[in-house]
Amino acid sequence: MNFVLTNVVLWPFLALVLVPLLLHLFARSKPPQYRFSSLEFILRIIRQTVRIKRPQDWLLLLIRTLLFAAIILLFLQPLFFSKRRLSGPFERKNVVLLVDATASMGYTEGAQTRFASACAHASEILSGLSARDAANIVWLRAKPESVFPDMGVNFAYLQTALRQARVTAEAGNPNEAMRLAIRLLEGAEGRREICILSDFQKSVWETADVSVPRAIDLVKVKIGREPGVNGAIAEIHTDPAKPLANEDVTLHAEVYNFSPQPRRRTVYFGVQESRQSQDIMIPAWSRATATFRHRFSAPGVFPVTATLSEDSFTGDDSRWALVEVRDFLHVGIVPQEPLTALAWQKALAALGWARIETLSTNDLSGPLPFDVILLSGTPPPGANIMERVRQGCTVVWFPGSTPFAAAWQGAPVARPLQGVRWEQPPEGRKLRLVADKDEVFRLFADGEHGDPARGKVCGRLVIPATAAEGADLLLAYDDNVPALIRFRQGGCLFLWNLPLQPEFSDYAAQIEYLPLFAEMLLSARMPGGHGRDSTDFLPGERIGWRFESDVTASDVKLTRLDGSALPVQEQRTPRDVTFVSSDPPEPGVYAWEHQGRRLGYDTVNFPVIESDLRTLSLDSIETQGSVGVTDGHTVRQLRDGVKLWPALLALAVVLALLEGVVLLWVERS
Repeated sequence: MNFVLTNVVLWPFLALVLVPLLLHLFARSKPPQYRFSSLEFILRIIRQTVRIKRPQDWLLLLIRTLLFAAIILLFLQPLFFSKRRLSGPFERKNVVLLVDATASMGYTEGAQTRFASACAHASEILSGLSARDAANIVWLRAKPESVFPDMGVNFAYLQTALRQARVTAEAGNPNEAMRLAIRLLEGAEGRREICILSDFQKSVWETADVSVPRAIDLVKVKIGREPGVNGAIAEIHTDPAKPLANEDVTLHAEVYNFSPQPRRRTVYFGVQESRQSQDIMIPAWSRATATFRHRFSAPGVFPVTATLSEDSFTGDDSRWALVEVRDFLHVGIVPQEPLTALAWQKALAALGWARIETLSTNDLSGPLPFDVILLSGTPPPGANIMERVRQGCTVVWFPGSTPFAAAWQGAPVARPLQGVRWEQPPEGRKLRLVADKDEVFRLFADGEHGDPARGKVCGRLVIPATAAEGADLLLAYDDNVPALIRFRQGGCLFLWNLPLQPEFSDYAAQIEYLPLFAEMLLSARMPGGHGRDSTDFLPGERIGWRFESDVTASDVKLTRLDGSALPVQEQRTPRDVTFVSSDPPEPGVYAWEHQGRRLGYDTVNFPVIESDLRTLSLDSIETQGSVGVTDGHTVRQLRDGVKLWPALLALAVVLALLEGVVLLWVERS
């Protein structure tokens, strides 16, 4: 801490503090006249005249000295700086206010939101700047932006921008906002300062880089004192991801409880005309899942809404997802082994929900829009089957009696396999269930649909058990040789070691073969909603729809589900035209139409990272090289100092009154 004298030219007047002392030393009062006949009266007069030696005059001397010092310092106008001095009273100041406008700032504390408090404190800081200073505001959003392109002096305009600003539903980018603030201060003359006004949400700011060059002062104003209790719907996913029409679909809603106490919440699901609700108990700082069942009667894309019973922070109490319902699975068959391919094709034709297309080995080297690929024999070079599995495709592969080393290349096994061979045991081999609780065998749990391990196999590949390490062994032979292995890597790869040729097995003739084959393909579809897809956007992003043919803007319409329209703008290239929303939309479901025909939907969902309202403490944000405070008035005092003249004026008045009291006491004594 330190003191600064504003009127330094008056500092020689500090010598006037000695005036009371000089008066006491040299001033003599007129002694009273006495008639005396003894020296006793003369000695008494001397004691009363030499004031400096009397105890009550020491107190009067101290009061008068302090009074003179207070009056002199009053004209010198001293300033008091605590902690560290951010700027001098005579220096030009360049201040960038980085105001957090992200979703967590919409949390209400008392009568106003955190964002409203931040804007009020920012306006307080601006009001302390003088005409020679410069300032700017940087909004912390998904894409940070400043009010002025450079530093400006129109503080009234900045304060108007603060009054008119609104909190967003976006997640912020603190690192990019800091880079923008530092760039605005480059080359500025005088003191440079960045002032961050934020709730310093722990999930965002704990890993943010807020370092600044040494020439720039950093002040952090922490907004909000409450920890913030909140509940949020963080995710909606379906099982399966892309169901078939008239198939039972399970809808899951992940609900978080950001509070130190368990809470019971009600989750409401809306899909088509169906409305359902479920009460769930969520542990402290944890999550729970609400589950609903629904059946879509027709193919199409259907919006699903999950809503939470409202709390004090409503932005994340609703979430939306799109469910694509299909009328068939697109299946491609590579018939290198004709009898096996024929058996697969007959099974799919009997199921009725598969559209079958025959592929050549050359087709495997290019892009294939298939849900399932059935491959018998050796994959051709460049087929890259595992890459298709990682992209979410389901591949069923029957190696057959082909050279296994070449066929196994690229498969996800734990270690290279040795001694793989084709054998034809004359007595045959029986099958057994290994993972009888797996979802593939769920249909057979009650025994109504038979035994999926029924059948006799007289020709097979002898594969070591190590092939199933890191995978799911579903079926095996009675001598533990794997018969059906499932590998999961995005999609599913089934190693099908069950010959379907009549000369090697009677498995294709069993009644359990068809339902097992159907359950295997249906269960391989992964649950949806665990990541963003092309139709799911975050607040702050513009949604769009691309047309390959030339269309006019008047034919394209973007609406909310309630029917209200949003303005769009077109972006043309020589090959296509894309229509995007003019402004980033708020969370919700939006429908695209062309000439009155519904094209599809886009969803905008609340960013989950903004739901945890826990904040960093004031001590943790006040790192080396920065100052942490709780309001804008303190920032002004840190930068401009505390004016001491009002206190000095009050002290002078008190001392003057006290002097009168002491003088009265002296005279009476």
